Amino acid sequence: MLFAAQAHAGRPQPVRIAAISRHVFGTRWRVAACIAHYESTDGAHLFNGVNLGPWQINVDAHPWVDRRRVVWDWLYSARAAFRISRGGTDWSAWGTHADCGV
Repeated sequence: MLFAAQAHAGRPQPVRIAAISRHVFGTRWRVAACIAHYESTDGAHLFNGVNLGPWQINVDAHPWVDRRRVVWDWLYSARAAFRISRGGTDWSAWGTHADCGV
C-alpha cells in the first residue's frame, strides 16, 4: 500500500512523497513535496534530534504529534505537516521553506 508504514526507510522515495503530498495537500502538493525533499531527502533521513519523519516535524514544539507514528506512518506525518502549515499555506516553521520558494 502506498501510504502504509515504510519498509524502505533509509533511501529516498520521491515518488511516494509526491503521491502522499498530492493526497494530503491537494493543489499545494509541490511545496509540501519540496519541503520533504529538503528536510529528509525524500524520506531517507527520518531522524534529526526532535525533528522526525519525512517533513521533520519538531515533536517538542508539537507535543500532540505521536513520535513513533510521525516516522513510520508517512500519511500521518503529512497530515501533521498539513495542520502545522495551516493547510500548506504557512511553511515558516520549516528552515528549508525558502529553498522551496515560500
